[in-house]
Amino acid sequence: MLGAIALGSQIYEGATASLWFAAMQVTGTVVIFALSIKWGTGTFVNRCDACVLIAAAGGLVAWALTETAVYALAITISISLLGGVMTVVKAYRDPGTETLTTWFASFCTAALAIVAVGELNWVLLAYPLYLFALNGAIVGAMMLGRTRSIAAPLFTHHQTKNAAQ
Repeated sequence: MLGAIALGSQIYEGATASLWFAAMQVTGTVVIFALSIKWGTGTFVNRCDACVLIAAAGGLVAWALTETAVYALAITISISLLGGVMTVVKAYRDPGTETLTTWFASFCTAALAIVAVGELNWVLLAYPLYLFALNGAIVGAMMLGRTRSIAAPLFTHHQTKNAAQ
């Protein structure tokens, strides 16, 4: 829902070449959603999901009342950021649960979307810039988490050895 709102706001604000990025992101999300119905775990829509959908609907109402897509985009980015921060933390704590190549590809794709905007238009740049920063943070968290998980046994072994002496 959030990606679709971002895509709609980009279309409304006159994006052209950079629409491919948002459209592919929505397509990927729909595919993952469809796969999660068959193979996912948990409830179909939990309380947190319902709150996100209500907030997204609020963004759509604000857009409809003001005819300014910026409100919907700002709400979309804000809501997405809440989940994004949780993903960054998860990627650091348990980097093996995320796919580095996928997140890195998303990071690179966001960079290309920024270039595709072709002008200094903050409304059109907001979503790809946000995803560039978020995907970069996730990649960085995964790399730090992997380094931490590799170094931790070495550090623990070193401490144990020194304590025994």
